Amino acid sequence: AHQGKYVTAGAGIGTALMGDVVRHDVMHSSLTGTIEARDTDVSRLMTTLSDAGLLDRSTPNVVTGRLDAVVSVSGTIAKPAIHVNASGRGLSAFDVPDISIDANATGDLAQAAVDARVRQSSGNTIEIKGTVWPNESRLDTRITGSVSDWSALASPAPVSGTADIRLDARGPFQAITASGTVSMTDARYGDAALGPLDAQVGLDAGVARIALSAPDFGAKAQADLRLAGSRSGVVDMQVVDASIERLLQAGGLVADLSGRLSLTAHGEGSLDNWQHAVAAVEISSLDGRSGALAIRLQEPARIWYDGGTLDVLSLETTVGETRLSVNGRYAVVDDAPVVASGDALRGVLVGDLSHILDAVRASGFGDAIDVSGKGPVVLLTRANGRGEQPLLSADLELGPAEVTRQDLPPVSGVQVRARVAEGWAEIVSASADWQKASVTLQARVPLRLLDQRVPNGLFAATDTVRGAASLDLRAVSVTAQALSPFLPPESIAQIDGALDATVHLEASSLDWASLQGEARLDRFDVAVAGVSLVQQEPTRIAIEKGIARPATWTWTGRGTSLV
Repeated sequence: AHQGKYVTAGAGIGTALMGDVVRHDVMHSSLTGTIEARDTDVSRLMTTLSDAGLLDRSTPNVVTGRLDAVVSVSGTIAKPAIHVNASGRGLSAFDVPDISIDANATGDLAQAAVDARVRQSSGNTIEIKGTVWPNESRLDTRITGSVSDWSALASPAPVSGTADIRLDARGPFQAITASGTVSMTDARYGDAALGPLDAQVGLDAGVARIALSAPDFGAKAQADLRLAGSRSGVVDMQVVDASIERLLQAGGLVADLSGRLSLTAHGEGSLDNWQHAVAAVEISSLDGRSGALAIRLQEPARIWYDGGTLDVLSLETTVGETRLSVNGRYAVVDDAPVVASGDALRGVLVGDLSHILDAVRASGFGDAIDVSGKGPVVLLTRANGRGEQPLLSADLELGPAEVTRQDLPPVSGVQVRARVAEGWAEIVSASADWQKASVTLQARVPLRLLDQRVPNGLFAATDTVRGAASLDLRAVSVTAQALSPFLPPESIAQIDGALDATVHLEASSLDWASLQGEARLDRFDVAVAGVSLVQQEPTRIAIEKGIARPATWTWTGRGTSLV
């Protein structure tokens, strides 16, 4: 009989062994008893197994915690039979914390049956059953389980849903291969509802091969991921006749859009630096509708991504009678190469105002628009800069057009030239006719005044100009017809004549007290109920610190003077 306590690999090991010695053949001596290891440091135990060549040398660095084990021994020294019962709490493996394990193994050094259960307190559970050949350092096991709490896996990806896992793992300890399936019925990525996902998974020579299908989107993907060494990956994806409504639903978007989309994509790069990967996307078909508007690609759209720079090679689409063209490059990440201004991402929209308004309403962003109209529109946009600090600019030309709001008479002869550039949003020139009156307008606003009303970082140039916002408006030949939508006909009949007016306003902020300027009646020839009113000099209303007051006001009418 032998009893004792030893320290091996940082573990306190107690033994209680006995047997009958066969003097002429010691290896056939009987052996029975137990070996116990309490509160064992797993990482030090892994180091010992690695030094013995039983584990890959990188394994001790990724498994930590403490383990208890009891080994029951019987048989002979030459061929001992063993039964192992091991348990661990608070373990961590590959940066995944809060792992508990209960394992049993029965057999001998030639072959042993293994049954283990691995779980986390959040409910994630994995079961492992199979056979291990210790002398040959190899195994053949079936792995099953489910994962529902992805945050417990220390994954930064916002994944949710329950995954059912079915894998077979076999081969030498240092070169294990695995194959099987992972399926989810309620997958989500952030707020995006992905629905069912099915993956065929294989692991061989440190390369994981994954074949993924997402039937809700008609999508299939094939990925080869090298998990050691270069840690690189190659991904190919194909989407065939995906429902646009389902895509919008996945993104949490509400819009009056329907139809089908097909595309192919290829990407490759480092798993640890995917922002600098290389990818190509080709949208082969887009056949959609928004109400009565047809949405179609004029030709396959091609998009390229290389080292942090997005390059739209071609994107030509029509929305009803409106044509949209996009091409150019943009530095998506902050350390991407600078894009020359001549190569910047730009879009051109050409169409009729009526179709554009229909498209905006259908997008879900213009439900409150109560304006209708018709007339040609050309919009040119440009985006340079990098990352979340784009330098945006745009030019808009509208007209000649007719615009109508609710039940008001139409505004005709509308001509507008506007731009956003170099820190300013400007109406370069605008003119229109309404109820026999002619109106012209010019205005500009420094974008810094709008920085709380646009998405953060949308205009990187918002602080580059310090000038004030301004508005210049001139109305000519304003008659009683301008009041007809608001006054009864009998009141309009009492008013005759016309006036000309000019307005100039400035403001250094959105605070009402910063408003200043002047409103002036350049001409005032009006008769009310047969009484003529004539101004002796232009009437001026001064505006200072947001308060209006008469500066000059001299009217006369039938012997009466108003000053």
